[in-house]
Amino acid sequence: MSAGTRSTASVTRSAAEQERLKSTWVTPQSLPAEVAERVLGKPIEREYSLMDLLKRPGVGYASLAELSERDAFVGDGAVASQVEIQAKYQGYVERQHEEIARQERYETMALPRDLDYQNRARPVDRSAAETEPTQTRDHRTSLAHLGYYSGRDLAPARSPEARIGAPERSAA
Repeated sequence: MSAGTRSTASVTRSAAEQERLKSTWVTPQSLPAEVAERVLGKPIEREYSLMDLLKRPGVGYASLAELSERDAFVGDGAVASQVEIQAKYQGYVERQHEEIARQERYETMALPRDLDYQNRARPVDRSAAETEPTQTRDHRTSLAHLGYYSGRDLAPARSPEARIGAPERSAA
């Protein structure tokens, strides 16, 4: 068996095992409190999928076998490890995908041509801009380009799209 075939088979088994864990549920009635305390650190108060329990700190794939049918768990250590890693880091990976999508939106979000980068409270006076040396004028075309520059006047905002076109707040 080649490494590529073995890897594909491992990924397939890992995905199948993840689906099994998502669809296998334990309840307070089906799980004795002493077993739950030993494996999870405390009794469960509601129904959980095994995948949800695997996401908890201190709970490993091998310890889940005590909560359900032991012979249903895979014996392949690589698959078990992959399933556990996927469960533990799933939230982080999803947040990273959301951040990538947000950054891609910023890449295409056009900035107003008359945006004054030095004084964001007022539009650029075109007559004054015409007299400035070319090197000092900004030619940023999208919201993402603002992140490519450093400087106190261009500090990144928590929500950049909220600052573009947002009315100025009064000090009252």
